[in-house]
Formats: sequence, structure tokens, C-alpha cells
Amino acid sequence: MKIGIYFKDKFCALTAVLLLCIFVSAVLWCFKVDIHAIVITVVLILFTFGFDLIMELRSKKRFLDALYDNAHNIDKAYLVLETITEPSSSEGKFIYELLLHINTSMAEEVKNIKKESSEFRDYIELWIHEVKLPLSAMNLKLTNLIRKELDKGDEESAARISDYRKLMSLIHVTQGYLEQIMYYSRLEVSSKDYHLTAVSVNSIIKEVAVKNRESITDKDVTLNAEPISSDVNVITDDKWMIFILGQLISNSLKYKRDPDSVIDLKAIRPSDNTVEIKVRDNGIGIPASDLDKVFEKSFTGENGRLFSESTGMGLYIVKTLCDRLGHDVRIDSVQGQWTEVTISIGINDYLEAAVK
Repeated sequence: MKIGIYFKDKFCALTAVLLLCIFVSAVLWCFKVDIHAIVITVVLILFTFGFDLIMELRSKKRFLDALYDNAHNIDKAYLVLETITEPSSSEGKFIYELLLHINTSMAEEVKNIKKESSEFRDYIELWIHEVKLPLSAMNLKLTNLIRKELDKGDEESAARISDYRKLMSLIHVTQGYLEQIMYYSRLEVSSKDYHLTAVSVNSIIKEVAVKNRESITDKDVTLNAEPISSDVNVITDDKWMIFILGQLISNSLKYKRDPDSVIDLKAIRPSDNTVEIKVRDNGIGIPASDLDKVFEKSFTGENGRLFSESTGMGLYIVKTLCDRLGHDVRIDSVQGQWTEVTISIGINDYLEAAVK
């Protein structure tokens, strides 16, 4: 609290006291009171008022300064009342109780919003699982139909197989979007959802290749999966990492360049304490002006204007999940030539030795 502002607020009171001193002095002078007595009277009036003013200023300044400083120095400003003591002045108590009421009301509102958000998130996850069931059934049915048509081996069968494969491709894309929605809905509470363990790098590479095999085949893309020469364990969440790498492959498929589209999935060990997993494609690439923004939420950039299916959410989710896991992620690209995403994972020697 600035002292100048306080005295500005007290301008009317100060003016009234000065007028009172003049009036009292004039009355005493009319009654021929000794000048010394008049001076002493005026001084006493000013001293009494000044003492009260200073004590009030001291009390207000202590409370308001603490309120202001603490509100700006803590991460959650709404908890500021927990850091200060209730003031002794009636005005200060009024402000304190008012802020306490506002804080309680806000806490209740936040609680209700969190409850609604949690219920909605639970519903979304339940809905996703329910939708996955018929999609899986459709995928299985199409697989069986393709096998039957392969046994026939005629031209009509070949045409039907082509149609079935197109339908399966659409199912795979839909399943990918459903999985993306599920992980996005968990971002706010993802700290409770991951489980860090020692995981084999090569097992991650293998699982990602197997899980995305059908989507890659549907898009007529070649996947080169290169495991690390000497397998090593890293500390991560294997489920999250498989999803993250799947998102990167999905992006490569979305922005592929025909013909001879290739995706390289490999792991290297640049140092004793780090493993890098790289996803590189020979697709359309990313403009240099967009590289610094590709991890931003909903950013689609120049490529997004060329491909209507771009959502700008895939790389945002990848970056967010990597940050939660403590992994570094970077992207390099040359427009019209290639794109490479690198995920750097630290190695925990203790857990690595324990697993071995």
C-alpha cells in the first residue's frame, strides 16, 4: 500500500481537522484566551488526529502489503488467506471475511467443475471402449471375408478384397482417432495413469511395428524397423511410448509422398546415459517457418491447409506425454524431403542392472 494513496483517501478528513483547528482558534481568540493556550489546543488536536491516522495507516499497510505480496509470490493466489493472519481492525476484518467468503465460493465452484469434468472424462472413456467393440467386430468380419475371397481367387474376388481392405483402412483410422481422444481426455490426470518401469527398447520397437502393421500396409508404405544393436532397458511407460510412437507413424502416413513412401523406426544410443528413438519419413516435410509451432495445441500450419484431416492435436499430445514422462522430444524436417522426430530417454543404470 502506497502512503501517498492513503493520505489522498484521507484528504476530506485532513481538511475537516484543519478547518476545526481554525474554528477553535477563532473562538478562543474571541474569548481572549492566551495565545499560548490556543497553540497548545491546536497542537493537541493535530497530535491526537495524527496519532490515530498513523496507527490506522500502520495497521492497514501491514495487512494490505502482506495480502498483495503473498498473492503475487505463491503459485495459487486463491490460497493467499492461508498465508496471512486476520487483521485486528474492523475494516480489515470485514475485508478478510469477505475474501474468505469469496474463496469458499470459488472452491465450491472449482470442486463442482472438477466433478463434472471427471464424470465427462469417465463417460468419454466408457464411450470409446463401447465404440471399439463394434469396430473390432467389423475388422474381424472383414478379415474373415478377405480370407474367403482369397480362397476363391477369381477377378471378382480381387475387386471385393480391394473394397474390404479400404473399409478396414477406414476402421484403423477411426480406431486411431478414438485412441487419440482417450489419451487427450487423460492429459489433465495423466500423472495418475502412467507407470514407470524398466522396459526393453527393442520390445517397444517391435510392439510399435506390429501394432501399426495393418495401417502401414493399407497406405502402401514400407516400414524399416531397426532395433538397437545392443538391447538396453529404459525407464518409461511402455503403453504410453507405444501410443506416442504410433502417433508419429500416423502423422507420417498422413503426410506421405507417393510413390516409394518409407518410414524408418530405429533406436540408437548416442551416450551411455541416453537412448534415442527416431521416426523418420520421406514425406512432404514441414516448412521451416512452422517447425517451432508444431507442438502447439491445434496448430496445423501450411500442411494443414493442404490436408483436411489435419487436427493439430497429434504432436501436441506427443509433446505433453513426453514432458510428463520426462523425455525430450524434438523435430527436424526439410520441406518436400523428410521429417524426423527424435525422443530422448534417460537410462537408469540401477533398474537396468536389476532387470538383467
